[in-house]
Amino acid sequence: MNDKAMREAFERWMLDTVKCVVGSSDPYPKGIEDRNWVLWQAAVAACEEQWQPIEAAPKGEMFQWGYWKRGKFCTGLAYWNVSGGWSDAYGHPAPGRATHFRILPGPPKVVGA
Repeated sequence: MNDKAMREAFERWMLDTVKCVVGSSDPYPKGIEDRNWVLWQAAVAACEEQWQPIEAAPKGEMFQWGYWKRGKFCTGLAYWNVSGGWSDAYGHPAPGRATHFRILPGPPKVVGA
């Protein structure tokens, strides 16, 4: 996510969810904005570390793919089908706008079995 898009998404979230004025010079909302901006950047960085370019996606196994839609990062499950294209988890052609992927985690370990 580029810096401008990340900041715009943050500001929308601040207004819509936190109900806090963005860009205020008042110390109280400014402090809330500053703290939340630091946390927002850390959360985005942690999420982006796991994502890789779609061109490097594995053939023959299911993975999570991501794409941008109306300013939001969306995800879905996909795999490389026998026809040589990406399909979603239901076998439908995956949109060509996929930009990133990440490997799905392994199944949970059964404890005490």
